[in-house]
Amino acid sequence: MRRSSPSPSLKALSEAAGLARQCPQPADFFSGRPEEPPLIPANILCFTKASAQELVAGSQRHRRHHRRHVLVCALEGDGVIDINGVTHSMQAGRALLIFPFEVHYYLRFARERICWLYITFDLPHDARIKRFKAAGPLPLHREGVAALGEVLKAWLERQPPSILILSTALLLTRLAGGLKVPPPEGLPTHDSERLLRRVDELVVGSGYRRTSAKELAAALGISASLLRSWFHRETGMTLGRHLLELRLQQAFALLAEENRRIGEIAELCGFASVYSFSRAFKKARGISPSDYRRELERR
Repeated sequence: MRRSSPSPSLKALSEAAGLARQCPQPADFFSGRPEEPPLIPANILCFTKASAQELVAGSQRHRRHHRRHVLVCALEGDGVIDINGVTHSMQAGRALLIFPFEVHYYLRFARERICWLYITFDLPHDARIKRFKAAGPLPLHREGVAALGEVLKAWLERQPPSILILSTALLLTRLAGGLKVPPPEGLPTHDSERLLRRVDELVVGSGYRRTSAKELAAALGISASLLRSWFHRETGMTLGRHLLELRLQQAFALLAEENRRIGEIAELCGFASVYSFSRAFKKARGISPSDYRRELERR
């Protein structure tokens, strides 16, 4: 038998009525506020780490990388994380989003006992999430902490999956509050998301071969300089870095196929040689392609 929800208190209803009275009558009953769809995560998992030593020791054994987004929320205890060679200082009350395939490890903590919450999830391709890359650790603020509480409540109480998804989407929206970066002059705002998708589609459509900014710009009908400038402002990373990331992500997927030689994978992902592929792979991920494949075989 399903338990009924408790009735709202008179005080809560009175507060809601007070806010409702502040809503003015609309001039147009058919037009709402301009909307931007929220980031909708899926396959959400929540867990906590309480030992700084456990995290640091695990990092010393091997650098970690995942195929999912990992939102790290420092609730108690300060620490330092290295992500792809860039160090980030995490104070309690801050959150940091780690992207798929980013190599990260823990350098040090201010104390042994900590409470760091991890929310991992899959996210359908959405260029807006890339704005988090250049942001580093973000303050949770009051609204963020409230949204985080709703995520934990939905997870611990095993509420319907839609509630967990929407709570996590709200948390990401709160964190992203001030991250919107306008595109440079000469590129209409409404075209930004479409062009971000088209860049990825062109790279995938080319079979992940090495594609130049000039080729992409020609296909998009803009200049190469505008494409580079716009892309950096919109995502916080250079176009060249993004193109390399796409090819490396494809390499990760192909390395899981045991019948493919590393030289073949290098060629399929647009690298001139096995040496250049191995060097780029190890620089970005902290491990060589052959060592990564051996890790997969041991799992």
